[in-house]
Amino acid sequence: DFFHFDQQSVLFLATSTFNKEKEVRAMAIEVLITAIDRQRLPVQDLGHFLGILMSHTYGPLGRLEDVLGQCRDISSKHNHALIQVINHMLLNYAIGEKMPTNFKKLIELYYDLLHKESQEISVEMKEVFEKLMIFKSLQPILKKLSN
Repeated sequence: DFFHFDQQSVLFLATSTFNKEKEVRAMAIEVLITAIDRQRLPVQDLGHFLGILMSHTYGPLGRLEDVLGQCRDISSKHNHALIQVINHMLLNYAIGEKMPTNFKKLIELYYDLLHKESQEISVEMKEVFEKLMIFKSLQPILKKLSN
């Protein structure tokens, strides 16, 4: 039977996506791919922790975006799981005065996933995007997402 994720292991996986060591991030990618494939990834919990870590500038967002990007397009199941993770991440993200570096890349990844899977965004996500409109550089992609 595949590993069961408790809160501590989900938090460890979330922090691993920001780790400066490529080997640690590569392990996180493998765990994500396998857990999604076996339908064992607690997407809501992972998104929750990622949103909190992102809010507190735990690590460079480019590392997280790279990890999620490498899990993209393996299968439709993987894309759907990534959409859910990013949904929960953004719902748990505390928007600050300054947009984090590489945040736009994360939103572009989200847009790409939604577009490929022909998914609509929820009312909750539209509300998040309205709040994110304070960042001028995000406005074009947010407008595409809201239509």
